[in-house]
Amino acid sequence: MEKEAHKGGTATCTEKAICSVCDTAYGELLDHSFTELKSDATDHWYKCANCDATTTKATHTGGTATCTEKAKCEVCDTAYGDFDYTNHSTDATVTKNEKAAGYTAKGYTGDIYCAACDHLIASGSEIDKLNLADNETVKRANEILAAEEAAPGTYDAAKIAALQQALTDLETLVNGTDEDAVLDKIDDIGEMLETIVPEVYVTVTFTVDGEPVSTQTIRAGADATAPEQAAYIIDGDSHKAFSGWTGDYTNVTADVTITATYTTEAHTWIDGDVTKAATCMATGKQMQTCVCGATNEKTLEKDPSNHTGNNTTTRENEVPATCTAAGSYVEVVTCECGAVLRREAKTQGSALGHTWGDWTVTKAASCTEDGTKTRTCGRDVTHTETVTIPKTGHSDGNHDNVCDRCGKQISTSFRCSFCSTYEANRSKPVIGWFYIIIHFFIHLFAQMKAWV
Repeated sequence: MEKEAHKGGTATCTEKAICSVCDTAYGELLDHSFTELKSDATDHWYKCANCDATTTKATHTGGTATCTEKAKCEVCDTAYGDFDYTNHSTDATVTKNEKAAGYTAKGYTGDIYCAACDHLIASGSEIDKLNLADNETVKRANEILAAEEAAPGTYDAAKIAALQQALTDLETLVNGTDEDAVLDKIDDIGEMLETIVPEVYVTVTFTVDGEPVSTQTIRAGADATAPEQAAYIIDGDSHKAFSGWTGDYTNVTADVTITATYTTEAHTWIDGDVTKAATCMATGKQMQTCVCGATNEKTLEKDPSNHTGNNTTTRENEVPATCTAAGSYVEVVTCECGAVLRREAKTQGSALGHTWGDWTVTKAASCTEDGTKTRTCGRDVTHTETVTIPKTGHSDGNHDNVCDRCGKQISTSFRCSFCSTYEANRSKPVIGWFYIIIHFFIHLFAQMKAWV
């Protein structure tokens, strides 16, 4: 028997193929499939997709750390390492520990911190104390003293002496530590200066659209008073709203012109009284006003619910009167705009009543049965009236107990022809006649007595 090569089966990276004939492992293992990227805080590596085999670990590399984020490995994108507090993630900073310089103590510019990580970026530095000679109030005081020295008598001597003493006191305070006392003294000197400025006057002119509206002559260094100005100036389809005065009219030291400024705005209309109500046929009118005082007449759209009262009345579904019912119709009130305002059912006249024809006997009455007769309305032949004809009863004029009409035997009794009463059990005619004669005389005597 000849040998055959193994065949069949599938090899992996951990097991050879198994022969499908003899069940023997043969061939070579497959290469690992390192496709699964793994990482930890310091390294990254690849794991075989088919088994637990891994590649050699490699240290994270690449990426840039900042003060708020660690570097990210350029291979596995894993954050690693430490924050870099020299590489800030934002240019925003926060200043801390700053202190303004005063006349009695130095100041401090403040320390600069990163706004993201709050780490110190740069330390501040000292700020020299303020120089009293640079203060505007002190400058002005020294200028007045210099002017008085150059031209004695320009100012009140007592006020000049008080000013000199105040400046001396200020120098003493600056050499101490009470900053508030220094500032208060400077304020005092400023108030003193208001009283020793020479009587110099300046002119302040307020203008609107180039036209003067107020001219004021005031002492130099004083404040002018702005005139009352209209809040709005109407300008056709828009208005100008007063927004203030250009220029400074406080502490005026020279002639100055102050100009009113206005902002052009479209009118803002506010609905007011309706001067003409809109109707279903015509538009209306409504007055509008703007905050500037301008007025406008607004056109109101037609109001389909406000009818003019110019209505037309017509009839529909007219039904004439009949024998038993009045006539009727539907009254329709229509506005000139075409809208139906009202539909109302109405009656007209009254029932016509029947126009009866002659009676027609439909069944003749007999001695023993009622009859009927009928008549027909001339307006409506469907309307008829039927009444009963009373039965006639038997007639026995010759008192033979046989009806004169129908010939039927009536009775063996006799009937009084005066009162129509019957006397029964009169079987013999002679006795019957005797009864009738006696009955007659009874009635006769009764009648004679009534006459008397």
